[in-house]
Amino acid sequence: MADDELDAATLLDHAWPEPIRVCYNRRDLLLYALGIGCDELCFVHEDSSAFAAFPTYPAVLGFKGDALDVVSFPSPAMMQSPMPFLPGTRVILDAERYIERVRPLPTDGGSLLLRTKLVGVLPKGKGALLQTESELSDASGTLLYRLQAASFAVGAKGFKRAGMVHSRPAEPQHGRTRRPGRGRAGSLRAAGALTLAHGGPRGSRAERGAARAT
Repeated sequence: MADDELDAATLLDHAWPEPIRVCYNRRDLLLYALGIGCDELCFVHEDSSAFAAFPTYPAVLGFKGDALDVVSFPSPAMMQSPMPFLPGTRVILDAERYIERVRPLPTDGGSLLLRTKLVGVLPKGKGALLQTESELSDASGTLLYRLQAASFAVGAKGFKRAGMVHSRPAEPQHGRTRRPGRGRAGSLRAAGALTLAHGGPRGSRAERGAARAT
């Protein structure tokens, strides 16, 4: 390691930090499902006998936190678990996510605890992958979800890799791909899934910047 290289091992979380409080209600669940283009009654109507949270909804709670309104970017919840800013970084982009449901979310909404730790800083192309692991639990400590995420730090350099590479889950037996229409971004923002940078005047510029960076 060169003398002026950052030892990324000093950035890793070797123990779980204190969790942040996140909350949601039935309206959030409905808006999220509608925003992603879901049309299954059990996810879009609270009077369905099988009403449930769409399985990927917890991925937005790290953005939403306990806010009851749309949030800025970066949101207050994001700033409670900030990504390290490596030398040379121009922007940090969302790269990939893996979500494991251990137990379903309560459909009446509630207040939960989300804890996140940085487990890997790895070179990737003209930048770095910042890999995190998260656990979502209820107030009693019962685990509901495990989450993995990777962010791409565009332009990051001058660091020594550290930590683990996320293990790849088995391929799903069934899958469905949907691309929400542009008009649905408003629903996702209202559900706490997106910030003002998505679907608004700045959204197109942000999307063009992400396309150039990748």
